[in-house]
Amino acid sequence: MRWPEEFAYGNAARRRCNHPVRDLRETRNATRGPPAAPKTTKSKKLAANSEPDPARGAKSQKSAKGGRVARKSAKSADSPVATLQDSPVTVVGIGASAGGLEALSEFFRHVPAKTGVAYMIVQHLSPTHGSILAELLAKHATIPIREAADGERIAVDRAYVIAPDTKMTLTDGHLKLVPRDPNVRPPLPIDALFRSLADVQESRTIGVILSGTGSDGALGVRAIRGAGGITFVQDPVSASSQGMPLAAIATNCVDVVATPAEIATHVARLGDHPYLRPDVNGALVSGGNGAAPHDDNKSVVGSATVAQADEVDAAQPAIAEVTRISALLRRRFGVNFALYKIGTVERRIRRRMALRKVETLRAYVDMLGRDASELDTLYGDLLIGVTRFFRDPDVYAALTATILPSRLERHAEARGSTRLGEVADGAPLRVWIAGCSTGEEAYSIAISIAELLDAHAPGMSVQIFATDLSAAAITAARVGFYPVGIEADVSPERLRRFFTREQSGYRVIKAVRDVCVFAVQNITADPPFSHLDMVSCRNVLIYLQPSAHARLLAVFHYALKQGGILLLGTSESTGTAPTLFTPIDKKHRIYSRTPGTARAQYLNIAAAQPERGPGPNDSLQPPLMSSTHGDDSSRESGRTPAVPDVQRAADHVVIGSYAPAAVVVDDDLHIIQFRGQTGAYIEPTAGTASFHLLKMVKPALTRELRRAIKTARDEARTVRVERVSFHNGPKLNHVTLDVVPFRVAGSAAQYFVISFEDASGKPSPKATLPSSDLPAAGNATGTTRTASAARPGASPLRARNDNARELGEARQELEAAQRHIQAITEEHAAGIEEYQAANEEIQSSNEELQSTNEEIETSKEELQSLNEELTTLNDELRVRNADADRLNDDLHNLLSAMHIPVIMVGTDLRIRRFTEGAERLVNLIPSDVGRPVGDIRSSIDVANLEDMIRRVIETLTLTELEVRDRDGHWYMMHVRPYRTSEARIDGAVIVFHDIDARKLAAEQLDAARRYAEAIVQTVREPLLVLDRTLHGVSANEAFYTKFGTNPRSTIGHAMFEIGEHSWDNTLLRELLSRTVATGEPFDNVEIQTNIELVGQQTMCLSGRRIAAAHNGPPLVLLAMEDITQRKRAELRLATANTELSIRADELEVTSDELRGKTVEAEASNRAKAEFLATMSHELRTPLNAIAGYTQLLDMGIRGPVTEAQRVDLARIARSQRHLMGLINEILNFAKLEAGTVAIAEVDVNVDAVLVGVTEMIGPQMHRKNLRYDVRSSLGIDSSTLAVRGDEDKIRQIILNLLTNALKFTAAGGAVEVRYDADESAVYIRVRDTGVGIAPSELGKIFEPFVQINPLLTRSTDGVGLGLAISRALARAMGGDVLAESSLGSGSTFTLTLRRAQAAVHATA
Repeated sequence: MRWPEEFAYGNAARRRCNHPVRDLRETRNATRGPPAAPKTTKSKKLAANSEPDPARGAKSQKSAKGGRVARKSAKSADSPVATLQDSPVTVVGIGASAGGLEALSEFFRHVPAKTGVAYMIVQHLSPTHGSILAELLAKHATIPIREAADGERIAVDRAYVIAPDTKMTLTDGHLKLVPRDPNVRPPLPIDALFRSLADVQESRTIGVILSGTGSDGALGVRAIRGAGGITFVQDPVSASSQGMPLAAIATNCVDVVATPAEIATHVARLGDHPYLRPDVNGALVSGGNGAAPHDDNKSVVGSATVAQADEVDAAQPAIAEVTRISALLRRRFGVNFALYKIGTVERRIRRRMALRKVETLRAYVDMLGRDASELDTLYGDLLIGVTRFFRDPDVYAALTATILPSRLERHAEARGSTRLGEVADGAPLRVWIAGCSTGEEAYSIAISIAELLDAHAPGMSVQIFATDLSAAAITAARVGFYPVGIEADVSPERLRRFFTREQSGYRVIKAVRDVCVFAVQNITADPPFSHLDMVSCRNVLIYLQPSAHARLLAVFHYALKQGGILLLGTSESTGTAPTLFTPIDKKHRIYSRTPGTARAQYLNIAAAQPERGPGPNDSLQPPLMSSTHGDDSSRESGRTPAVPDVQRAADHVVIGSYAPAAVVVDDDLHIIQFRGQTGAYIEPTAGTASFHLLKMVKPALTRELRRAIKTARDEARTVRVERVSFHNGPKLNHVTLDVVPFRVAGSAAQYFVISFEDASGKPSPKATLPSSDLPAAGNATGTTRTASAARPGASPLRARNDNARELGEARQELEAAQRHIQAITEEHAAGIEEYQAANEEIQSSNEELQSTNEEIETSKEELQSLNEELTTLNDELRVRNADADRLNDDLHNLLSAMHIPVIMVGTDLRIRRFTEGAERLVNLIPSDVGRPVGDIRSSIDVANLEDMIRRVIETLTLTELEVRDRDGHWYMMHVRPYRTSEARIDGAVIVFHDIDARKLAAEQLDAARRYAEAIVQTVREPLLVLDRTLHGVSANEAFYTKFGTNPRSTIGHAMFEIGEHSWDNTLLRELLSRTVATGEPFDNVEIQTNIELVGQQTMCLSGRRIAAAHNGPPLVLLAMEDITQRKRAELRLATANTELSIRADELEVTSDELRGKTVEAEASNRAKAEFLATMSHELRTPLNAIAGYTQLLDMGIRGPVTEAQRVDLARIARSQRHLMGLINEILNFAKLEAGTVAIAEVDVNVDAVLVGVTEMIGPQMHRKNLRYDVRSSLGIDSSTLAVRGDEDKIRQIILNLLTNALKFTAAGGAVEVRYDADESAVYIRVRDTGVGIAPSELGKIFEPFVQINPLLTRSTDGVGLGLAISRALARAMGGDVLAESSLGSGSTFTLTLRRAQAAVHATA
């Protein structure tokens, strides 16, 4: 099938591309000709989690950050096998156990020859025997299946079966088989395979769980689901063993539950789906498969190629649809998935589309609008957590080795103590696990802290808050129950100490569960906890956008105490807020909280950080006022906007206008502030956004700048570098660099101010006034002087006087003006001082108001945190109270429904609780609760009851005692320890079981035993009872009389030593030993023995294992019948027959003699028949009497019959029916030999006969757990198929053949009936998977009284006449019975009958 084109766009489509891509497309359209054929190249697989090296050049980083192009295989399209090295291959991991062979066979029977996936099969196999599983499965499969070999490269359309006693995983496309560790029990090979596939293949994995016992595979299914793979589980209804399917379904990580055939169909459909094959038509939006979640939002600006330009337009509709889906989720669940990386969300959506068979995103959006359940499923899929106990053990080792001990010491110092042990009664150690999933990490940290406190501070209390967005995960975490697969992650010592083993897994002990408080929380929106010593947020940030990282890191900074510990995942860091935390252990991502507050800078994300990265001329100065619009975090938190700061704004204007361009960097050279116009010296680089100074500065300035910073750091002084040359476009410029180191009060961190001063000779801007604003050159005096000089007719002297006078006046006026100006100036100065004082007072008030507002905001945030903590504790308490109430109700209803008297007492021997039965039996009343048990005067008198209870509590041993009440009613009193869930003894439980009926039955049984012994003594056949060592226990009088012995020489003596070793027979030894060991009886076994005083005798023996009195070891009853005379008569009869045959040969000379002998022979046969008929009559009479008397005894004519007596009577009845059947067979055979059997000739419908036989034999097949199947071959109209013969005889033959198959086929085998026909005959074949018959013995099985294996046939009843009679009847009807067989592979018997000419319809 062809998948839609929207699956084919690549990484360039992750986000909207900017101008470089459009320019690239325009250039391509203008310059290129027709598209060239694609060049086939082999691509190299890039590391999914690789990060750029800061030391690498921009060119290498650009290539490393480039968009991914579609990879193509270098192998020819005609290559028959594609491997993982050629292209990504989906791997199907299959796990099975008990009943798995049938499920696997059905699965591969429906797998097509071409699916494009590889199969890895793990079946629980015996570690000591070779496996033929591959050969068995190959018979049903259309693809090659073979046993896996270590190092073999995996290929598509191939299946690999695990070798016995190994663990199979996948590494770099090659199978890896390692010997199974015998110390690891259970081995859990399915979990091992599934986890390796999840790690290596990620979303290119399909996990399948089939029939099996236990819980192997449950953790593996969770790992595959967490990695983005798809999981299938066999429907438990169709599974032979339901343990593994039910355990997998319980994880809530199963996508489809179906039959093996349906799962195979799903897998075949998904084999070429783009979600599992991202490189078939190009990479997905999320970057293809294998990318770590934190790679999902890589920028493509500056790295697009011509091939990627076409992908941009296809990407935009897809991104729009993903945005619509995020909006639907937010409206329904209140969770903003826009904070998640788009690749993470998109991959989960594509996964659901593949499962729902939806081909376009638009169609899936429409489905979500119609189907609310699918929206719920998608939401749950997005919240899947990948976790396990003690994930990354090195991290926990580092925590417990140094990090936590040092934190505990600070905790002790803060509580006013110098030693850890002295703070046991102080504040608890508080920990927050954000994103705890199903609780494994929370319990892992709790266990690590418990072990640490046991060594350093045994009495210190701990409080752990564990939160997650998934309510289902929180519910599972609270229960604290996990499958046995955790044995691979948790050491045996920890399992023994911190877990309780239950039937199908482990439960965390109550002491650890009580430490952990679980709650549902959205860490991006809900208030955090506060005053914490440690926060663990592992593998959460990798799924979120960088903008959310800064907020969460600020939240963690606020929540932690000074010096608190922050633990992140191995692929996470504090790079988005580098000033908030100091690395303690960079390798394991462990950080310490730095001093100061993060509220003003980070908690209000929209106000403090722009949504886009800084441009070359942007400044990251704090704004004058916090935005009150468009900031979700501000609205949600309820914060008020900040008050305008005029002085800071003015400083910002002055510094921006007159100060040189500069940046502020931390000790790691990350830019934390821009000052002035830095665009001429600093610009962003292509690729992932970075604020590292040496990445953003002009390359020509890097060397001198690095040297200056090093000098300033080492010598702690200002360093100036004059006239450093660099090019800004085509022009050569010069700049002077100043590096000034400084520290912030209260912090040990070092910072630098790097200023850039233009030194290219261009004058710096100065404040000048225009010429129009300057004072005029002349003044009033000058004007007057000019006017005077121009006055006509004035004498020089007068003019001089006038001038002097005017000059004096002017001077006076000037002095007056100066004094006036001076007064005005002083007045103005005083006003300025007053204004400055008022301004300072206003500023001081404003600062006080700002400080008060900050304190109020801090108090509000603390109250929100406390409220969140109280809400969480209240939820946890409510859940636990509900659980306690439910348990109390269950216990109350259980005790009320029980009619068994039960009394519970504490270690102080005071009554805690009792049932209504105990209230009646022991005469208790409700007010007796709390009274000592010894003060109760009950109707049952038990001596030293209190001492007995104390002994049980001290020794932990169960005590039983038969007691009787005042009415003579008998009870069995059990006293057992009262164990808490923590395996602590907290009292005792007294239970009274009514055994009065049992005591009465025992008495009746004893009477019945004596009655049976009397019967045995009157039986005329010898009977001998042996113990399990085959020594005589008892014998009847007939035994002693027959063999001339007595009890003294019989009882206590070995069977084979009685009567001078008369019974020392090899066959008898074997039969008796088998009966003792397995309980297998034997009947009518003939042996020859030489009995003292009697002589050579032929004895017919039958043996049964019987129960001994008082639950003793089983005994063997040996019944003996002397058939010596019968054997001698048979011998004489045989001799007579021989003589008759000789005489017949001699009398063949003449016909008269021949006819005479024939008549004589016929007479002899009739005599034999009459003899047999007479014998059968004589035998039937006592047998019918035995049957009748047995029925009378069973009906209780001699008194009540116990269960053991009924079993013995049933055995007598079965023996009577068996003997009657044997007699009937002998009579039938005699009739056949005599030719007196009448054969009817009618048309018989085959289906009708087989249906009747199935009704008779089917229940017996079912009881023996045999697969029984009847069907006709293809092309046969079975509804009208008919044969010519006697219907009763045909039914007798088929029933006899099926009865033999039933006898000789072991439980779990198969019996099938197949029939077909040709023009003249009908063939009915009965096949079984029984023990089989050697080919050399096949000719003997149809002979009368012949049994191939006497031991086996006697164990299954019969005298060897069934097949002889069947063949005789078939031949009498014109047909035959033939046999095919070989040892160990079963037998096939074919009944051939004449086909009727006309069709016959079956009748009801």
